[in-house]
Amino acid sequence: MRSPPTTLLLLLAAAAAAAVQVLAATPRPADYPKTYTLARPVAAWSQRFLRNIPPAGVGKTMARDETACKAPLTLGLSFDDGPSSGRASFLFGATPQLLAALAARGLHATFFVVGTQVIQHPDLLVQMHRAGHEIAIHTWSHPHLTNVSSEAVVAELFWTAKIINEVLGVTPKLFRPPYGDIDERVRTIARNMGLTVVDWNFDSGDALGATDVADRLKARLAQPAPRGIITLEHDLFPNAVAQAPAAIDAALAAGFRPVRISECIGQTKVYDSALLTSTGLVAPEFSLAPLPTATSSSATHSSTAGAVPLADASTTAAAAKKTGTVPVSGPPTTGDKGGAASLAASLAAVVVPVSLLVLAA
Repeated sequence: MRSPPTTLLLLLAAAAAAAVQVLAATPRPADYPKTYTLARPVAAWSQRFLRNIPPAGVGKTMARDETACKAPLTLGLSFDDGPSSGRASFLFGATPQLLAALAARGLHATFFVVGTQVIQHPDLLVQMHRAGHEIAIHTWSHPHLTNVSSEAVVAELFWTAKIINEVLGVTPKLFRPPYGDIDERVRTIARNMGLTVVDWNFDSGDALGATDVADRLKARLAQPAPRGIITLEHDLFPNAVAQAPAAIDAALAAGFRPVRISECIGQTKVYDSALLTSTGLVAPEFSLAPLPTATSSSATHSSTAGAVPLADASTTAAAAKKTGTVPVSGPPTTGDKGGAASLAASLAAVVVPVSLLVLAA
């Protein structure tokens, strides 16, 4: 546990950073889709990006995306689902708590943000960006993208890019599909929009209430590998964020260098206004080999070596009993509104243990 003076200094630093935030613009909710609801398609966007789209269900694997850092002993730090004020924690906010921990270590990460969260917390997005962290796209409402229409996929990505640009004045080129749920149809749409698909090869399990993330990461880092690690962590709830500092310290102790995702995968262009300002397709950063004849259709969270599988109901219930939390429930598997409904339910369902209100070192 941090000593009181250190904790106080981190809180003061976070408050000072918040005081100097300047938004490029303040988004009006009326100009955007409803929160926790599948983003509404726009015909012009669909017409622009829906070209040469393969059928749904083909190439349903993360193996074709960026899943590891190019260099060994490199840790790509990434956090999903924010920004979040974490008001349920009373003392700390989820994202501000994480920003303070990263600042204390002189580190930067990549945040895959949800449009629904951005419109509620634009000030936090500014704070993240001004601190030197990368901002990337994680859709508007967090749906299973392989279950929604192609028009909805475009809308989920474009609306999120649009609100990020309105708040920050930059348009991200990095994108992560919620739940790692992607196939060649979704991947092609993203590439038509100039986006690089970034998945992971280490799932921390923090979204399911894991309290041993540091130990899980230690075990993963001990496995010899020619390439580095991309983490999947979250900053939506304080109980997940509380796991990050010890995990980062474990990586540092193991000789790993935590970096932003762009450095991890060797992408020089992190932002590109062409998505919003041009009229045609946007060139992706990397080329992609043709889809192999034999493709995997395995569950996405367990399709990458070293990843922690998405828990079934019994595993999730056991985790809840062990940690004293109500776990985030999995989304319905059919229908365009499944993922959005799940995210809304998750926000209402999570109970934060009092023991996790203090940031642990």
